[in-house]
Amino acid sequence: PVAAYAGVDTSAPALATARESLAGLGCPVRLVEGDYRQVLDGPEGSMDVIWMGLFLHHLPTPLKAEFLRAAHRLLAPGGMVLAHDPVMGEDEDKQAMLARMAALGRARWHFLTDGEIAMVHRHWSGHGHQERFSTLRALGEAHGFEADMVWSDPDRQYGLVRFARRG
Repeated sequence: PVAAYAGVDTSAPALATARESLAGLGCPVRLVEGDYRQVLDGPEGSMDVIWMGLFLHHLPTPLKAEFLRAAHRLLAPGGMVLAHDPVMGEDEDKQAMLARMAALGRARWHFLTDGEIAMVHRHWSGHGHQERFSTLRALGEAHGFEADMVWSDPDRQYGLVRFARRG
């Protein structure tokens, strides 16, 4: 059972949807509109799971390290961070990944207009800080985690990385 739920987002509409979706959870729910760093000052060992959906790629590598350091402090022993995010292939640089993702978008996202696909591409290239899994694993290990890729989609666009807290 879930004892408590805390969430943070910069989008008021996203938080309103979350509030509706979590109404029947049966535990205290705390939703914060603002920067993710606002919730990183909680009590040590106060969380079991930290879930991030399509968030980690917004952080440059040094901020990923800062986040993982704070997450390790917040997590109880045995806790974990789960990050669903775009992950670069081990054989790719950012430009190759962007080209692959754009081609997949044109081939598979028939429900999007060319303008919408271009907007997604601008999002990934403008402020996306995607990493190879090996880089994410090294960051996790440097901050007290064991990291593994627990899922990736068949097109290798997205992966679910688990950072399991050591100690």
